[in-house]
Amino acid sequence: MFTNSTIYPVVDFAHRTNVEVTIPNSVPPSGLFPNLEQLLERTERQYLMDLASLTEGNVQELCRISGLSRSRLYDRLKKYNIVRRF
Repeated sequence: MFTNSTIYPVVDFAHRTNVEVTIPNSVPPSGLFPNLEQLLERTERQYLMDLASLTEGNVQELCRISGLSRSRLYDRLKKYNIVRRF
């Protein structure tokens, strides 16, 4: 597939199988994935936005479903610049 490449064994947990991933040696493996902190932040932001849409901005429901306290929820909304519109 690639010249000058390395094959890495990887476990596909979704399908409970082992697979091999070929990565060119010119690309460091760390360059293939976002920083874990960035990934978690993007995921949390999207989760809060989806949940806000689902609950139609109902803060009490947002807190109940997410398990966040009201103050923690407001901190997260501010952190991710999610504006309440109601």
